[in-house]
Amino acid sequence: MPGPWPCWGGSALHHSNVNDKDGDNLPDILEISLGLNENHSDTDDDGMPDGWEINYNLNPIDSSDANTDNDADGVLNKMEYILGTNPNNSDSDGDGYSDGEEIEAGTDPLDESSHPFNWMNFLIIIGGILGLTTVVILIIFKNKKKSEEIKKSEPTFTEDETTNTDQDISFSF
Repeated sequence: MPGPWPCWGGSALHHSNVNDKDGDNLPDILEISLGLNENHSDTDDDGMPDGWEINYNLNPIDSSDANTDNDADGVLNKMEYILGTNPNNSDSDGDGYSDGEEIEAGTDPLDESSHPFNWMNFLIIIGGILGLTTVVILIIFKNKKKSEEIKKSEPTFTEDETTNTDQDISFSF
């Protein structure tokens, strides 16, 4: 006959219909064995359910862990619970930006395709474009100047010098 019963060996989690009166995803029998309140989903009243704290290796009977930042991403554990991010992984969505960076930029720390605009990369690209443009302008200017110098050094003829007149040319020996 199925029903809640004490587990005489192994884990209480293997029973398919284990009672969880407070809805914190921990069976009552496990909460009792851990010294937690099986009638209250947040034994230490820190704003994080006991089951979530145990799942992320936090202490469900120590409320101070709500105000710590296990993964050093700038987001306190309680806020990680509220946002649904992982308090033990500074980059919950794996996009290369920490949860704190994404929250500060207004992007979603749970969406890999949502990430902050990277001003540094933008500035590097703009700097490269400006640098390349400057080099091209200098080359064009230098070639134009060189072309003008060549034109100045070439002989020039006026129309009088190039037209053949009917003058007698005499040679003496």
